[in-house]
Amino acid sequence: MLAATILLAICWTTIMPLIETVAVAGIRKHGLDYGRVRLWGSASFILASFGAGFIIQRWGAATILPLLLAATVLMIIGTMLLPRSLTAKVRPTDGVHRHLKLSEAMALFRAPLFLLFLLATSAVQASHAVYYAFGTIAWQRQGFSSEAIGALWAFGVIVEIALFAFSGKLIAKLGAARLLAIAASAATIRWGLMAFEPPLLLTALVQSLHAFSFGAAHLAAIHFLTHAVPEDRAAPAQGIYAAAVAGLAMGLATIASGPLYRLFGPEAYAGMAVLAFISVLCAGLLVRRWHGGLVIEGLEPHPQSAGAGGKTSPAS
Repeated sequence: MLAATILLAICWTTIMPLIETVAVAGIRKHGLDYGRVRLWGSASFILASFGAGFIIQRWGAATILPLLLAATVLMIIGTMLLPRSLTAKVRPTDGVHRHLKLSEAMALFRAPLFLLFLLATSAVQASHAVYYAFGTIAWQRQGFSSEAIGALWAFGVIVEIALFAFSGKLIAKLGAARLLAIAASAATIRWGLMAFEPPLLLTALVQSLHAFSFGAAHLAAIHFLTHAVPEDRAAPAQGIYAAAVAGLAMGLATIASGPLYRLFGPEAYAGMAVLAFISVLCAGLLVRRWHGGLVIEGLEPHPQSAGAGGKTSPAS
């Protein structure tokens, strides 16, 4: 199981940044509403979870391999249906799309605002580690039924979908940095309350904060990368973001969540609240210091690399 999981992780973690890069290209070139595109991923997650659970319960574990093969076929079909206008190569005369050197991509690490963004997003997303690893176990310990636990997980994704549906107006009103600060604040409140093992009804209300602690944080990150990073470095920026958040930060937090839960039980959520509060502080600094421009200059002046404001700002 460990070997299979490692093999899957090696392949899957490289796919996700590429998917987000295509999405960002759609935002830049065609004005797509990222939230309304992303909500279908969350909706599919709910349908797949309930559908697979029903099939396995009805016909047994022998259906797992056919389900995996069917999912693989669906992904291949989805890839073939991907609009070529988002991925087609442009004329080689477009200097901004020339081959990017590793040293030029690594310049992102010398941009203080980009590093501040990475710290804020890594902290808020990593604060979900105890929830992802021990959420069901903690709820079983409280005496919640399997049906109630399944409903709580589904409700978290449903409110996430609702936020994505109206995310266009939200991001236009608040901006990426402020939305990230709100998401981190929601995560701090959420994990602080979860440490007290709230009853079922209150747990459901707290679960609604998933729309912000995860959904709003991810939405803010994508829009920051769209407007703060020039187009020529969009792909490496997405890769760095995925490696820092889903890889390094979440990996370390998940490893730490084991000893934390063994020692403190559900009170381990308090540690996640501290992690989320670190994100609040970093996002607050980002709100004060980032004013919507690029955090690093592109390779060449190019109108599409200027983000939302249409101008290339000095590197921070």
